Amino acid sequence: MFVNVELIYNNTYKFIQFTYKVPKKYENKIYIGTIVELLFRNKKYRAVVVDVNVKKPNTVNIKEIQNVLFRLTDDQIAFLTYLSVSNFLNIGILLSEIFNVERYKKQKEMIMAKTIFDHIGKTLIISEEQMASATALGACGVAFFLRAIRAASQGGIEIGFHSDEAFTIAAQTARGAATL
Repeated sequence: MFVNVELIYNNTYKFIQFTYKVPKKYENKIYIGTIVELLFRNKKYRAVVVDVNVKKPNTVNIKEIQNVLFRLTDDQIAFLTYLSVSNFLNIGILLSEIFNVERYKKQKEMIMAKTIFDHIGKTLIISEEQMASATALGACGVAFFLRAIRAASQGGIEIGFHSDEAFTIAAQTARGAATL
């Protein structure tokens, strides 16, 4: 059994479909809309089956599908077909945006990093464009905050407190303000 697939990849292949051989163990699991893993140019990709029962091509070296992942519903296939025809895109390109595996990997890694850092403080997830501003605010903010505590403790010394007492009062005041 042979099938035509479109790579789930934001590629330049436009409407090109590739023919792959279906191993015997997967023949009863392959339908139009099945998401499969395969090797394309020696790299593992996901692809969507767009045609089944294709005649064997005249090429000698036909690669096999590596794995069957899952199947789209008939409604999902119909919707993707409509979108692909109306936008002049192949289904693989549409699926590359919908099922952007790299984006999900990054989100999973981001959640794991946030979980780790939440143990030592509060963690915000911000855009890459905000990183420079966050670095400036975080680094300079601490310095300015410490200057304010120092200035408050100096004021305490000037009105008669010992330096340790003035610093403790200023620091506790800052701590109380931070918890608000």
